Amino acid sequence: MKSIGENIAALRKKKNMTQEALAAEIGVSAQAVSKWENGTNLPDIQLLPILADIFGVSIDTLYGREKSRSELEIPGVFEECCEAVMNTIGTAFYNSMRYNLEQGIEVPAIDVDDYLKRYKAEMKYGYDGVLRSAIVQKENVLYYHQKFGGLLLRRPEGGWGSILEDEAAAKIVNLLADSDFRMVLAEVLKSKKDTFTASSICRRCGIELTMELEEKLAESELFMIRKVEIDDREVSVYDLFGADKMFLVLGIFLLSKEFSEFRSSYYNYSGTTDYIYE
Repeated sequence: MKSIGENIAALRKKKNMTQEALAAEIGVSAQAVSKWENGTNLPDIQLLPILADIFGVSIDTLYGREKSRSELEIPGVFEECCEAVMNTIGTAFYNSMRYNLEQGIEVPAIDVDDYLKRYKAEMKYGYDGVLRSAIVQKENVLYYHQKFGGLLLRRPEGGWGSILEDEAAAKIVNLLADSDFRMVLAEVLKSKKDTFTASSICRRCGIELTMELEEKLAESELFMIRKVEIDDREVSVYDLFGADKMFLVLGIFLLSKEFSEFRSSYYNYSGTTDYIYE
């Protein structure tokens, strides 16, 4: 079996890369790459995922072996949750309709099953999915849009206005407003390469590596950062360890997109705008 250095050399040549080009991609010296390939030194273990990503192979391939990978999935959970949200909203509006009937207000004669069936059909297919439903109360908000998804908001203790004064929240919004930072996150998600050096990710994104960007990557707390000494040069290796909260970042942008495309086109709406002043 070939050594890891021999495999790196073979993979590098297969991509028509020079040692200098590979070194620049990672952010190390060409001398370091040469030492790996001739067996004088081994690449730091923190760099193995980055090398594997550059060559488009697994870490096992760098060692000259392959392995299979399986994933655990729970099918149907999201669809079941959407169905539950629509049932909850639809039932609430049906009960409101029945209350109006008890008060002598004329309403359509329909049972709950038929009402829910009609409601869910409209939400799923009506107007190409632009219909929305919302139940807005003093203490909470329930919002659903088939194309976007659902949203449950619980009123903060200090009132709705207090969240706009929250400096921690504002810090995250400002962080995500930085285009270079967003491009790095997008590249990580699109390429599925969650370990990188600042040099390698910036080259892939076509952006300039700056101290400000490195500070933002650290500030986000989405990445574990390890300092690696290679031939008297310190290289920062980033590893995405906040993937379990990345959906919150995606949620912020999905909400922003929903806001930018918003139309007051409701299938059902309950509440008034006065709730924001409570």
